[in-house]
Amino acid sequence: MVEVTTGVARLSLLVAPFRVDGEPRPLDEKRRLLLMGAPGEQHMFGVRIVEPFLRRASWAGSVGLSSSPEEFAALVASELFEIVGLTLSNETRVNQLAMAIHSVREAS
Repeated sequence: MVEVTTGVARLSLLVAPFRVDGEPRPLDEKRRLLLMGAPGEQHMFGVRIVEPFLRRASWAGSVGLSSSPEEFAALVASELFEIVGLTLSNETRVNQLAMAIHSVREAS
């Protein structure tokens, strides 16, 4: 676990120069996004890289982890999202990811 934490910290330092500086534009509530780790996922590194760029482009939304496809579907059903993005760190959760995608399609 220490190796993963150290690796993510090093990668974060490597991508830091590419972050957009300056004041972001006001968030556009019509441009809603949801970025989540797939059910059971614990790593959010990819989402944390993408999120600032989308916010800088005025996208408003939510970021987090989902514990189940049902929880994910309930969140999608509760709000209108233009973009729904899921992240997965390894192939052991592909089935949960597929169920979450199916749940999102049913709920949206």
